[in-house]
Amino acid sequence: IHGSLNPTEVAYHVANEGRRLIECDRLSVVLRPRNQPASVEAVSGADVVERRSNQVQKLRALSEHVLDWGERLVFNGVRDDSLPPKVLKALDEYIAESPCRQLVILPLRDLRDGDPKDKERDTPVRPPRSALVLECYEAPLDPAQTIARLEVVSRHATSALYNAMELKRIPFRFLWSPLAYLQEGLGGRARAILFLVVAAFLLNVLLSRL
Repeated sequence: IHGSLNPTEVAYHVANEGRRLIECDRLSVVLRPRNQPASVEAVSGADVVERRSNQVQKLRALSEHVLDWGERLVFNGVRDDSLPPKVLKALDEYIAESPCRQLVILPLRDLRDGDPKDKERDTPVRPPRSALVLECYEAPLDPAQTIARLEVVSRHATSALYNAMELKRIPFRFLWSPLAYLQEGLGGRARAILFLVVAAFLLNVLLSRL
């Protein structure tokens, strides 16, 4: 999952590899870039996310409310009336569309966005920008073990998804990426600078003779 910096590719790696490690029926990845609505970016076992399907739209809405809430949502077939009203309403609407017997939505909070437990921090804490959605269509024998495996996957997925989304925010990255590959191909930063200086000198000499 750290082998790519494309958010969609990272999300699909997390969904497909994570599902096998957790041994659940479906694992989805929800992304919410800064100042943008959440989207279901990847679903395990599916090459394309059907964003217009009613189930995906309900899952997107539920995940949006859970990200705003910032806490883990666990549903094991029993309605929890202590949940925030928006989360509870969205959960009821999604459960009506999904046959899952266990549902866990785990927001992924990278510490670079701030730690809500750090009371002395002056900078504001941003809401989580990604989440993992675990679904089991039959009640697992040990729900706690399933959640523990999900948390292991989340520790690796958090930084990978954060890095990919941060890179996507960089303007003109389509120009910087080729320069980075050129630098690597030339053997490092010092050789790349030397190459550019020599190229600029030769170009100047050539233009002066025209």
